[in-house]
Amino acid sequence: MDRGFVIERLKRKNKILEEENEQTQQERHNETNNLTLNIKEMNKLRDEVETLNAKMRKMKDCYKSAAMELREVVYMLFGYRIDRVGSNTNYKISSMYAESPDDYLNFRLNESNVLDMLETPYSASLKALIQTQLVGNKSLPAFLSTLTLDLFQRSTMPMS
Repeated sequence: MDRGFVIERLKRKNKILEEENEQTQQERHNETNNLTLNIKEMNKLRDEVETLNAKMRKMKDCYKSAAMELREVVYMLFGYRIDRVGSNTNYKISSMYAESPDDYLNFRLNESNVLDMLETPYSASLKALIQTQLVGNKSLPAFLSTLTLDLFQRSTMPMS
């Protein structure tokens, strides 16, 4: 075999290996840059998520505070504490003039967005008022107003 031929073949092989090496180094460099960009992008996205979570917590706190304030204002204005119980459509209301903590009414918001009064031991004692205001007049506000006035009069009447 001709020595010049072997050297020429080795030079070509060496050139190919150098090109492959340069290409591999370029690919690694690109991968490193991409990885650096991906890490930077991930850190940026993480910061955005943290910022959005902080905003969401602040909004939840504001909403919770506003809801509590509204509940207190409703209680002060209308004399009834309203609590959501069980499912999101059931409500327990208690009058500020109730004679006992067991004197409360339960309501359920039905599929037609109408409040249905559910029976409780306390509501069972109000049959005449229910018959007059809810059945006869078909008015929940009139029922609650009349009940409030009755309870108020009982609580402010001097004991004899």
